[in-house]
Amino acid sequence: MRPVIRLVSLSATLLAAAMWAAASASAAQLANIYLDPLVGANTADCGTPDGPCRTLNAAVGRGQAGSNFFFLKPGVYGGGVTFSYSANLNGVPGAVISSANAACLTFDPTNNNSFLNISNLICDQRGAAQDGIVATGGKTVRFDRVFSRNIGGTRCAARFAPTGGGVMKVMINDSGFTEQSATAGNANGGLCFQPTSNASIDAVVRNTLLQNVRNGISASGSSIVLVDGSEFSENAVGIFAGGSSSFCVRNSTFSRSFSPFVKANDGTVFAADENTIGLFQNGTAPAFDGPCPAGGAG
Repeated sequence: MRPVIRLVSLSATLLAAAMWAAASASAAQLANIYLDPLVGANTADCGTPDGPCRTLNAAVGRGQAGSNFFFLKPGVYGGGVTFSYSANLNGVPGAVISSANAACLTFDPTNNNSFLNISNLICDQRGAAQDGIVATGGKTVRFDRVFSRNIGGTRCAARFAPTGGGVMKVMINDSGFTEQSATAGNANGGLCFQPTSNASIDAVVRNTLLQNVRNGISASGSSIVLVDGSEFSENAVGIFAGGSSSFCVRNSTFSRSFSPFVKANDGTVFAADENTIGLFQNGTAPAFDGPCPAGGAG
């Protein structure tokens, strides 16, 4: 009878181990994830403010669809991460992500109905020839007080390039996209809206600074962009409208551009009457295509 007893005991032990492993795996996927660049540890559970992760690289593996990521302090949180699921990133002033080898953050969801919300976060690429923040899919992307800067080469501080079908809704508020080193090209700069295939973009950009980049906003493909209360300053081109893209610009200023304020290649750029247009040296106000039409991103 002893072999039977040993077999039963062994089976019970294996079952208990399997149940513990399953419980541990389940616990690793958290609804709320905390990060601290000073006292956090990437081996921590990351599920409480007292046991935070140190970097976003470690934290992303703890998340699940709809997870909330809380950045607790100013500091550098790593970068070069990819989110394949919906997420809310809640930063604080001075919270920074960066990567020399990839975009600061890429949103490449497996479900095209996913969302990404980012607030109070800085992407600083420190001159690396990489995009800042990239979204290749998803239903909605929202930035509030997001700043992406110091982009090297012909890249974008934020690039929206959905590849699947449907409409990507983009909302950008109180943000800034600045300092990019490219001296040529139409498909790079501060904000780049570049849907491919049968995808399209419906974007609203409000109270946002586009400064010292190749193109303040570059759009192509099926993109509709409302720009409201924003500032374009010291860019080579303020707005580049390519393909079938369409802009409505209102309550915004253009100053110190080094070539056209607005460059429409096949695309169209409309202006509301209340626009304030600045001049650079002997420059002239851009020739808009007429008043903003009803509907669209507005």
